[in-house]
Amino acid sequence: MVTARSDPVEIASGAEQAPATLVSHGPIVPTATLRLVVAAGIVARLRLGACAAGASAEASGRASRSAVDRLAVLLGLAVGLVPTVPVIVLYLLLRRTIVVGGADR
Repeated sequence: MVTARSDPVEIASGAEQAPATLVSHGPIVPTATLRLVVAAGIVARLRLGACAAGASAEASGRASRSAVDRLAVLLGLAVGLVPTVPVIVLYLLLRRTIVVGGADR
């Protein structure tokens, strides 16, 4: 009679004892089926890991996109203001000097 095992430790111990069982009593679980079950478990773990990595990459991409958008705005302001501010300050200083100097005469 074949019984269902749900505990992974029991399954693992059964897998370790399978070759001895095959030699002494004949095949209870075919080796190909055992290999398929083990491979399916490995593939399932790999799939879950890949899904988690994909979700993490998407979240990181969204965070990077918003950071790049903020940086683009700041660089746009910097490119516009860096050359303009010194010219405006120089103009205001010269205008003040001319107005003050002209009022004294």
